[in-house]
Amino acid sequence: MKKSIYLFALSSLSTLTLFSQSTNPSPYCAAGYDDGFMSVDHHISNVSIGSLSNNSGSTQYTGQHYVYYNNISAPTLSKGSTYTLSVSHDGGSSIHFLAAYIDFNNDGDFSDAGERVLQKTINDATQIPNPAVVSVTIPANASIGNTRMRVMVFEDDEYTWAENNTNATPCTADASGSLDWGETEDYMINITGTVTGINELNHHTTTIKAYPVPVTDNLTIETNDQQTIHKIIILNINGQIVQEFITDKPSQCIDFSTVPNGLYTIEVFTNQSISRFKISK
Repeated sequence: MKKSIYLFALSSLSTLTLFSQSTNPSPYCAAGYDDGFMSVDHHISNVSIGSLSNNSGSTQYTGQHYVYYNNISAPTLSKGSTYTLSVSHDGGSSIHFLAAYIDFNNDGDFSDAGERVLQKTINDATQIPNPAVVSVTIPANASIGNTRMRVMVFEDDEYTWAENNTNATPCTADASGSLDWGETEDYMINITGTVTGINELNHHTTTIKAYPVPVTDNLTIETNDQQTIHKIIILNINGQIVQEFITDKPSQCIDFSTVPNGLYTIEVFTNQSISRFKISK
């Protein structure tokens, strides 16, 4: 059968993972806890920003006390606008840090300047506020599209950070095991705004080929100039991630056989561009 090839030029966008609640933080750093020699139930009970308000219960998430709520619709946050982020927690006076991060430039980490949007420590007050509330302004240079937000509450059982008034870390893969007690919740958010042009993204236009369209069992995505595709994200009509692929090739064949019929958005990240287009099945 003759292939239908659709050409799509640079658009914009960003990241995330699987269409079900997950305990896998990839591609972001680990953020779980091992409980050390005893269990201390420091937990997050509600996270609210924009249209998001998630009540996650009065106990820690099971296992390593990490969960990625990628089955919840992402709130839409506009570049240049300010939103109230509210984090409710167990309120224990032994909590040492409560922190939140947004990957504004969508590079798979929370380490860039301005990406820690909330930090409360035992040094700020005798007890961390509950809920902890902060105003978050989405930077004008934030990447358009879906990206990750991380919220953490934890106790440093060795008091390393608390005593030295050190900034909280978004990662808990700590060889010393000092981040034993706490909970981490990750969320997807959708950043919107006006893309002023290619210079804003520091990318150049790339043509993406996708075929066959409509897709049946398999969809092939490739670049027209042998650029390297780093990531492909498939979102359903509600903006929820159905599949994500990490690759390092100029083309990728995707199995669509188990994906329900409908309209989908495809986001393609190469080494030089970010492209977005729609397909149907």
